[in-house]
Amino acid sequence: MATPTNGSVQLGFSILRQFATSRGQDCTLTEVARAMDLPVPTIHRFLKTLAGVGALAALPGGRYTLGPQLADLGGLVRYETLLEQSSNVIIERLAHRLGVTAHLAVLEGGMTKIVAKKIGNPSFRVSTRVGARYEPYCTASGKMLLAALSDLELDDYLHAGALVPLTERTVATSEALVEIVADVQRRGVAADDEEFQSGVACLAVAVRNSVGRPIAALSASFVAGRDDLGTIEAALVEASSSITQGLVVHTNAALRPRELAKAS
Repeated sequence: MATPTNGSVQLGFSILRQFATSRGQDCTLTEVARAMDLPVPTIHRFLKTLAGVGALAALPGGRYTLGPQLADLGGLVRYETLLEQSSNVIIERLAHRLGVTAHLAVLEGGMTKIVAKKIGNPSFRVSTRVGARYEPYCTASGKMLLAALSDLELDDYLHAGALVPLTERTVATSEALVEIVADVQRRGVAADDEEFQSGVACLAVAVRNSVGRPIAALSASFVAGRDDLGTIEAALVEASSSITQGLVVHTNAALRPRELAKAS
């Protein structure tokens, strides 16, 4: 017999996720009730409880937002550890399937940090290592991570220092990088054509958390000149989606919000 789950806890998390996915991350009682198709009194009870424990914070005008308790607890969670646990098998399969070197990277202190690396072709060498940090402007992963920044954050990055070319193909002007980042945001894929290492090309896509926010970049490095870029991109997208699924804390998929409310 399966262990029963607590509907109140599940519904509470569903409400918190609603705030995480809302534009601006603040909502009124009525907006939450409408979005979740639940009675206002039910949502009111949960909002008061969540605000009481600090998971939500009350704002002027009857609005609520995610609270300080979540920030405190969130600081204890290392995405790097979760990413590594969720991605190891996935990116290893990706690397061997495509004969590439696969990387998982995050943006830390304005630098691209390699969280995981899997080699699918031992004769093909990429000068990277797990734990090392690299300039983001000259790598596909870095460009994807820069594309996830706000305009203000990107501007701060561009003013932090000069873009020094690593190869003769490295894009090393702020104006060109801004155009590239905008293109990455439109297309959802970033590329590096021998900008980081001569003879090495790379494609990267975003890895998103459970509410759709980019938190990392998944990339495939390969010998420059390959003509199956579409296949590589599709495989990256599929693998990225699998990593996201591994990060998600699954609730009972059979229970919709109304059923969770009844269970509570």
